[in-house]
Amino acid sequence: MADQPGAAPPEVDRRRARRTFATVAGAGVTCAAVAALASGKPWVDVPRAMDQLGTAPGVSNALETHAQSASALALALVALAAWGVLLVLRGRARTTMAVVGLLFAAGLLGVAVLGYHEVPQAVRQAMVHQLGTRPGSAARIPIPHTGWYWLTLVAAAASLVALGGAVRTAHRWPAMGARYDAPGGAPTGERDMWHSLDEGRDPTDPGSA
Repeated sequence: MADQPGAAPPEVDRRRARRTFATVAGAGVTCAAVAALASGKPWVDVPRAMDQLGTAPGVSNALETHAQSASALALALVALAAWGVLLVLRGRARTTMAVVGLLFAAGLLGVAVLGYHEVPQAVRQAMVHQLGTRPGSAARIPIPHTGWYWLTLVAAAASLVALGGAVRTAHRWPAMGARYDAPGGAPTGERDMWHSLDEGRDPTDPGSA
């Protein structure tokens, strides 16, 4: 069948698919890894908030767990794992896994956006219940966000964009290890060896050939 007028040659399409794969997958894995790292760090600066109360050094350690988001870390790790699975799949299965990763990345971004208010509020509530701070005093204490929070927010958004790109293009990406696929993908000697074993012959024995 003749090529369609204006259609790109197959080799050009393959090169384009490889470039897209390298760009989208590289950016996606990097963003997901950064999001997983940042989401496991404190999102607000508890020691600085404790300075406002004039508490003794070390008291802020009791509130550090409230400065983090366990749900964000879990979502980020699943989104990162989705990339690991996606890369070893092919075709429509890759697209399906990209959709799964996209959903978790969207969840991570939603948790990060909501965390702007929810995490500081969780720290203030811990001040009231664990330190005996008056609710009115806790509400007036400024609790600044750390760079880890902003890094999580940016990485989650970038991961969402990368996975969106994967949903659109992953089914055209080159398959990993495709040269070992059958039929005709495995090296000739290796195929002959397996055929000999299937037939009950020892491929290392010259007399059995």
